[in-house]
Amino acid sequence: MKRLEGRVALISGTARGQCRAAALRFAAEGALAVGGDLLHEEALETQRLIAREGGTILTPGRLDVTDAESVRSWMAEAVDAFGGIDIVHADAGTVRFGAIDGRPYGDCAAAPRAGLDSVRLTVRAAWPHLIASHGRILTVGSTADRGTPWPSRAPRPRRCRGAVPYRGASFEACGSMATCRPTASGDGATAGRGAAPSGRSPCK
Repeated sequence: MKRLEGRVALISGTARGQCRAAALRFAAEGALAVGGDLLHEEALETQRLIAREGGTILTPGRLDVTDAESVRSWMAEAVDAFGGIDIVHADAGTVRFGAIDGRPYGDCAAAPRAGLDSVRLTVRAAWPHLIASHGRILTVGSTADRGTPWPSRAPRPRRCRGAVPYRGASFEACGSMATCRPTASGDGATAGRGAAPSGRSPCK
């Protein structure tokens, strides 16, 4: 029997990168995966890759993890299809990079929502289901730019979303969880390990 056989795992950001890799790994370990991304067509390609390997993943539609209604709808599709939620693999939304002297304020204001609200909305929506299943939460980030000053980081057209927002979100949640394990791609994240919810409400 595979390690995650029959467990329902929600994974945001499955269009590419570490979240596509997570979806492939969860499915290979027997999980019933539910993916989603703003880049819906690319997320469907992840679904095709998993189906080719004999795994199971549902990709209901375009997912915006900074929009509460989009997240709620995604959760509802997962519960309708599989009856509950056992694991949440929460990743942040898209960050808009640019030089500080030319970057619109709207892009700057979007960064906290992309880095923090996205994780918070996902965890909060899943909370009652995770309590019912004694489920787990895994938050992920990147250590690619750890220690690099912001001005030199901002103009680079690479996908470095920073470890600090993720670790902050995980720390905030610790007050209502039994354990808490923030992870980062550079640290070798392990599927199936994470935070165990108690009966209290997350991140009020």
